[in-house]
Amino acid sequence: MEKMKKIVGCALCLLALPVMAACGSKSKLSTPSGGGGGNTQQPGSGDEGREAGNGNPGAKRATATIAWPAEAGPIVWGYDLKQPESAKGFTNAMARSVLIDDGMTIVRVPIFLNSFDPTTHKIIPTETRTATALAAAKEAMKVRPGVKVFASLKLDNDNGRTTFPEWAYNAQLKRVRTDVYADMLTEYLLYMKNNGVPVHYLAIDNEPEYTASGIQGSTYSMYIDILDGVRRKTASLGVDMPTQFVAPECYGPKQEYIDLVANVISADRGDLITILGTHYYPLYRNANLLGRLKKLVEAGQGRPLWNTEAHYDALSEAQIAKGWNEMDRANLFMVATFDGFDQGCNGMFFWAYKRDESNAKGSLSRKLVQTTVGATHAAIDINSGKDAVDRGFNIRAFVRDRSVAVWIANTDSQVKDYTIEVAGHKLGSDASYSIWNDAVWNRKPYTQVAGSVVVAGDVATITIPARSISLVEFSLQ
Repeated sequence: MEKMKKIVGCALCLLALPVMAACGSKSKLSTPSGGGGGNTQQPGSGDEGREAGNGNPGAKRATATIAWPAEAGPIVWGYDLKQPESAKGFTNAMARSVLIDDGMTIVRVPIFLNSFDPTTHKIIPTETRTATALAAAKEAMKVRPGVKVFASLKLDNDNGRTTFPEWAYNAQLKRVRTDVYADMLTEYLLYMKNNGVPVHYLAIDNEPEYTASGIQGSTYSMYIDILDGVRRKTASLGVDMPTQFVAPECYGPKQEYIDLVANVISADRGDLITILGTHYYPLYRNANLLGRLKKLVEAGQGRPLWNTEAHYDALSEAQIAKGWNEMDRANLFMVATFDGFDQGCNGMFFWAYKRDESNAKGSLSRKLVQTTVGATHAAIDINSGKDAVDRGFNIRAFVRDRSVAVWIANTDSQVKDYTIEVAGHKLGSDASYSIWNDAVWNRKPYTQVAGSVVVAGDVATITIPARSISLVEFSLQ
């Protein structure tokens, strides 16, 4: 790798949060010559680039403030069972891995509308897809009692265009029949209850751009009519109606679905949208998409935001033609995920969660989940990359109890020197780093570049390799 010119960065000061009592003097971190888990070769040495560690002790340090957005609450991660292979492969071992080891607390299950009988509107007993998802949800409940169930409409056949069966659809008006759909949702909730699975969260549409449900801002009354119908019917049957409703679950924030949220709330029926849900594809990340995400949050008037499908997109042909590789793909995924956290997102559902730590993508994905689940996003104001559509240099911090995880996505072709300190606090001795970059991405076999960091002064100093993703973890005494 071409030797990069050393670039002097700034000190990243993580100001203590009110819940953390002051515990003495600040401490300095330096990278030892060995030790720690994984591959203990120093990040930046050998084929990884320039050595990490003390950086430039004479660098001018600036202060960045961590704000704790308590209104967003701790981040929850959910496991998506809407993909048939995910539900089929949800063994006891897999359930323990994602729900216990990775700390996920919600499972997202599919509602297959083509599984219903056209006459009775009940689920067809011989329909296997719904039964498979049900079995997976029951396995989740067995492994983690108290796990929550999030039922969401599943796109079905022909890229979603036949999600609603003909008998439940008004072809002339190009919209779902609200009374029939209310019947079907009621029968679904009854089916789940009779099989011992309560539904805590409900989304009656999913990527409406493709389902052609007809539910959008100008037809917001359809949304209200459907859920009011479900409420009446479930009450008559003695079925518990979910109290949490996720909407609009669109393919990406778009004005017609932002208007749906705004109009339902304006009609004084905000009880029917309690959580803002949207998908957010890194592939389409640009200033317009980020702007629409902000508009959705504004329309929600303080409601929690969930990324109900967090995607790790493949590169487009245009991106590949520009010379992008797997490292660019990973960085794009990270900054798109940061976009959600920046807007207060506290619910994440990984679409196609690949957590195989024998490859770089799997290890990165799993580490992101494990370091953010149950944590609070602490926004950093200086050089954080917030709102930077060109990706650039991004830093985000997450605090859980007295543990701090700092993620750094550096898409620049230059090495960065940073120091990290916690004002008024003493760091624990268990500080560590993990690094993903071009040199390690395609290792065969893959081994993680990681190591331990020792406490030796008043700041933590680390060198960030060019075109890399770095994670620094430490605790407060």
